[in-house]
Amino acid sequence: KEYRGLQPGLLLKALVEHHIAPEKSWMIGDRLRDVQAALAAHINAIKLGIGQTTEDCAARKLGVTLCQDLLAAAHFILRS
Repeated sequence: KEYRGLQPGLLLKALVEHHIAPEKSWMIGDRLRDVQAALAAHINAIKLGIGQTTEDCAARKLGVTLCQDLLAAAHFILRS
């Protein structure tokens, strides 16, 4: 997958230092590289967008949920 070459070092460091379970965590980003890093760290990801940009389409191909804004992302996480 497209995110396999990324170095999610800071995310992994934060997971370890703060004893955070990646499978119970979410990263919300407005850039494709944000969600790619999350996926590389095995963190659930949401990309902010409405599906009309190249990055939105690439994120969707990776199986990332798209939400229009932070409020919609929060509602999605609470329903999950």
